[in-house]
Amino acid sequence: MPNPLGAKAGDDVLARLDELSAKLETERRMREVTDHIHTASLDEIIISVREDVQRLVGCERVTIFAKDPLKEELISKSMDGDEIREIRVPIASNSIAGYTALKKKITRISDVQDPKILAAIDPILRFDSQWDKKTGFKTKQMLSVPIMKEGRLYGVIQCMNAPHGMGFREDHMVIVEDLAKTLATAFSNQQRIAVRTSPFDALVRSGRISQEQVDQAAALGQKNGFSGDRAHPELQGDQGRGGEEPVGILPRPLHGLLDGHHSAGRSPGEVLPRPAQAPFVRADQ
Repeated sequence: MPNPLGAKAGDDVLARLDELSAKLETERRMREVTDHIHTASLDEIIISVREDVQRLVGCERVTIFAKDPLKEELISKSMDGDEIREIRVPIASNSIAGYTALKKKITRISDVQDPKILAAIDPILRFDSQWDKKTGFKTKQMLSVPIMKEGRLYGVIQCMNAPHGMGFREDHMVIVEDLAKTLATAFSNQQRIAVRTSPFDALVRSGRISQEQVDQAAALGQKNGFSGDRAHPELQGDQGRGGEEPVGILPRPLHGLLDGHHSAGRSPGEVLPRPAQAPFVRADQ
């Protein structure tokens, strides 16, 4: 007669092996999604990475929002045929994405269609049903996580309709929170790259310097051994004063061009000496 304790022990071992196997598979897929995030552009992250997250979590739909750096709005995008359609959501309590960004906290809802459940979370919270009406999709459960880095908001990631309609579990929250951290790093890097690839655009548009002067100053800087990756201390934005990452970089030769005129006897585009106590100029101004 078989030993019942031995059979039970064997079942327990098999159950633990299945659990370990599932955990390893989740970690492998997490690495794949993370690698995709770090190699994708901002549009690719918003449009295509959400499908990776959807498969990983097992939910019916995922939306990734990026915060507009100039407005209190969230931006998402979707493909409409061959065109990219932009979606904008105010950072406010009249939508769950907006509320998540406003409060900068995770929002997990068992039924977004039930006003009592929403009110139990926060009396000001509302579900914006216009997207369901436009698409025909029926949202029920939702997990909404802010994309944050060092206290700064970069966006929101939302998962809709949990597997088997049972609600989002703690393990789902852990996965999406980890992905939100990865997205925050990627969005932060994307913003820094965008600033550094065109740090003089605002100055050229405002007429304070010309593009020809920028090119001449950059060439002179390279000739003198200036590295474009190095910011002058006075131009490091908040970092120079103990804050966040630099917002722009100006080569030292450009300082002499910022007064908008040329000294007598100097040819156009010639670099003026840097005046004493020159005000620091940020490239995003």
